[in-house]
Amino acid sequence: HYHSKIEIIQDGKKIPIPPNVGISGDCIHPLHTHDSTGLVHIDYPKKIQVTLGDFFDTMGIVFSDSQLGSVKKFDGFNFELYINDKLVKSNYRNIKLEDKQKIKILIKSSRG
Repeated sequence: HYHSKIEIIQDGKKIPIPPNVGISGDCIHPLHTHDSTGLVHIDYPKKIQVTLGDFFDTMGIVFSDSQLGSVKKFDGFNFELYINDKLVKSNYRNIKLEDKQKIKILIKSSRG
């Protein structure tokens, strides 16, 4: 059992990760949240690698280098992603979730 922390900030405003992602009644997906702090629990019965894309798939949200949910680069938004304060240039979906990792997704309107 390990944890990653995800933070999403759009134009300076923090967008909370919903509580109970991956939890339905008594069923708990091995990739889940309990609250809106952004702490993601990774609790698979055997060691497997999960990605940031897997988490957003569990949420039911489209996620790529140019889209997060309904927010799209095509519509005038720029995306930046940091892992432990280091900029990641691409392949956001394939980022492996690791213990004590801090992921920050910044979304900025390119329209002034």
